[in-house]
Amino acid sequence: MMHINKQSGLVRTILIIIVAILIISYFGIDIKGLVEAPGTQNNIGYVVGWVMYVWTNYLEKPYNYLWHDIFVDKIWAQFLDTLDIIKTGGNPNPAGPRVDGLAR
Repeated sequence: MMHINKQSGLVRTILIIIVAILIISYFGIDIKGLVEAPGTQNNIGYVVGWVMYVWTNYLEKPYNYLWHDIFVDKIWAQFLDTLDIIKTGGNPNPAGPRVDGLAR
């Protein structure tokens, strides 16, 4: 079985980026010139404008509803209330099963 070391993920990513930059440099591609080119700037501006249009006209209202009205108001508030009950030593679900008398 192959064991993957998850601790080396950041180092591996940095090494891949460095190798990619070296390969791009070997082929004579100027990254700065490519990014600053008027065509690239126009394309980036177009994509950013399109993404902002989609966000503003289609995604912002559903996102705000889901985040504020569902997650924050219902889930997160209930979670914080339950943590407060647990912190004070209470039972967060008094109608639930009791586990005090379980044999070990």
